[in-house]
Amino acid sequence: MDVFPNAEYELVYFCVGENRYIVERTMEVEPRASLQAGGIGIWHRVDARLVNNNNDEDPNPNKSERRQAALFWEMNKWFVVKTA
Repeated sequence: MDVFPNAEYELVYFCVGENRYIVERTMEVEPRASLQAGGIGIWHRVDARLVNNNNDEDPNPNKSERRQAALFWEMNKWFVVKTA
């Protein structure tokens, strides 16, 4: 996450298990509860692409793995819920 002086922020990466994803587009941000995780926080719906753990290169450029995910910020932690 990049945080700016005016307290705005932008999601850049997230990890699911051993996989690291770069956020290509944030589509929605709103207060919401997670029915799957049982928490309440700020919900972010994003489009993301799998990248290598140490750089932004696609591990398999011929078949990019893309996903849509919901990320929640709750108090002092992030968690990810797979949406597609």
